[in-house]
Amino acid sequence: MSISAVRLSGVSFSYREHPVLAGASLELAPGEFCVLAGQNGAGKTTLTRIILGELEPDGGSVAVFDRTPTAAIADGLVGYVPQQSPDDYRHIPLTVLELVQSNLNATRILPHRHARERSLALEAIQRAGLAGLHDRLVGELSGGQFQSALLARALVRSPWLLLLDEPTSNLDDANAAALMQTVSQASEGGMSTLLITHDLARLPRLYDRTVVLGHGVIHEESDERSVHNGL
Repeated sequence: MSISAVRLSGVSFSYREHPVLAGASLELAPGEFCVLAGQNGAGKTTLTRIILGELEPDGGSVAVFDRTPTAAIADGLVGYVPQQSPDDYRHIPLTVLELVQSNLNATRILPHRHARERSLALEAIQRAGLAGLHDRLVGELSGGQFQSALLARALVRSPWLLLLDEPTSNLDDANAAALMQTVSQASEGGMSTLLITHDLARLPRLYDRTVVLGHGVIHEESDERSVHNGL
């Protein structure tokens, strides 16, 4: 029996008296590229934070490769692309290389280790389609380049699971399609991928499966109308 990349079983969560998740269940197979869609306010970010171990569910269980979420994070099994924009870095003199390398905890105290981590960071930058831009300031990147930089930061540790929270929300159609292509290529090596979105219609069909979060539960998606109607 293979180990699931993500297994959510009957997960419930409420903010004070407001229920957000009401028995949500999902199983993501190793190597699978799954899109989780749902309207704004459906609880997608809450679900993401539970998978990352940032929130404890009120009920149900969560496992990432048969580990607790916090253990999976500590073991470096999860790469995460959060909702951010270049504006968050406008006044921070941080290069693309430094952003990506920050996920490796590089140190100049051990020069050989620093050289190795620089090499890994440059490789991740190339995989994300940003070859030659490693010295560019993050705050000067376009929206598409910035999302690719966040993707490179997530990929640099060769995670088993890649989790992306609304990565195309601030991109035009061309950049959204390009990012999806990059994510799809990165997933070809057997990495599991869970991409969260409120706008499924804009994504090219480069993923294996779609599920929809609505009314606190997760449904297998049968047609695009279910996404727009919020189930």
